[in-house]
Amino acid sequence: MEYAHGPAVAERILEELQCCVPPQLLPAFRYCLEHPENPLSVEQVAAACGIKRRALEYRFWKAGLPPPGGCFARCRLLLVVHHLEHQTDSIEHVALEHAFATSAALRKSAVRHLGMTINSLRRKGAFEAALAGFIDDIHQGTGGLSAH
Repeated sequence: MEYAHGPAVAERILEELQCCVPPQLLPAFRYCLEHPENPLSVEQVAAACGIKRRALEYRFWKAGLPPPGGCFARCRLLLVVHHLEHQTDSIEHVALEHAFATSAALRKSAVRHLGMTINSLRRKGAFEAALAGFIDDIHQGTGGLSAH
């Protein structure tokens, strides 16, 4: 069963990213947000955008953005956070739906990329906090985002 709010949430995230991501890079973010069921590599996203991986990485660097792999991981996690905050599905179900091998992998990713425990992702306001943190990290061009 697919998470029904996914497309609307993806659009909301893209709207927020317009303030800090150059327009030529928004298609890469869009692709990631529209394909949360697949763990996407930077190579796959670059190919979907019609460019090579190194060209995509260069464009992110030139724009002062964190590495694309970390940004794409955060995009997928934002969809997870919204899902957990607004639905009662099990963490295992959400992990599998969003292409995490296990719920443990999702838990590790949440701590690594968001600095949030899995239980805190269900709290009211978790999505807004995670989105604001992502925007702040993009503005800084750092934020400890992983390139993995």
